[in-house]
Amino acid sequence: YMTQEMVQFEEMRTDENVSMQVYCFTNYNQGPELEIFHMPAPVFRFLRYASQGEFKTAWSEIVRSGYRKVNWAKVKSEEDYKNRPNLVYENLLQGRSILRSFLNQRARKPRGNWELLFLYLNKVRTMKQARLDKLKQVGDFIAESIRESGRDRRLTQLERAKSYRECRNVLRFVVRDRISQGAQQPLFSIDDYVEHLFPATDNVTFWSETRDLLLFRIYEQLHDWLQTQGFVAFDEDETPGATESNEENE
Repeated sequence: YMTQEMVQFEEMRTDENVSMQVYCFTNYNQGPELEIFHMPAPVFRFLRYASQGEFKTAWSEIVRSGYRKVNWAKVKSEEDYKNRPNLVYENLLQGRSILRSFLNQRARKPRGNWELLFLYLNKVRTMKQARLDKLKQVGDFIAESIRESGRDRRLTQLERAKSYRECRNVLRFVVRDRISQGAQQPLFSIDDYVEHLFPATDNVTFWSETRDLLLFRIYEQLHDWLQTQGFVAFDEDETPGATESNEENE
């Protein structure tokens, strides 16, 4: 709720590069309590763009997925849930990734489109466009290979990958599939692998980020086909929403 109020305030100051710190005093049920909310300028700008115009509906779905302990069947108005904890806003305010909130893995579809995801990753997470462009291309190649195979086996393997080793092996299988399918271009080059798919930072490779970005693009390309082929049991949003993965980056 406080995040929404902060965004509305910032919308009136569109010419300024604003960051904000809000002090919230409460005495609800117990003794007086002070909460401090800080929102950096990049997060402010992202939320302003995401919460209006072409992204508004998708962003509302992403935010909705972040609410915890809400029985949506009984919700009658915003008052029924606006003060509930929301993982999307909490993670944004604490500098943690909300990438997995863009995925509806149960229904095998993305929340939003690549443009909205790009806006978040580029402006808030400062991910370089070259890396995002390469991951988008690799995701397209994998989607093309899955469609040509007529099976969702590789997608299931990628969804279930719980370590860097497992994720890497799935990509090896896709490389082999594409060779047998007569693909003209390689899935990626050695330089692509090191610089864009699994770049190392301080000796840590965030493999799960790459997996989730590939899944997002594959879902975006194949969701309708997956439904037609019977590889999606239903098409609905699961609530409560996505939580960030605690997988180790091996």
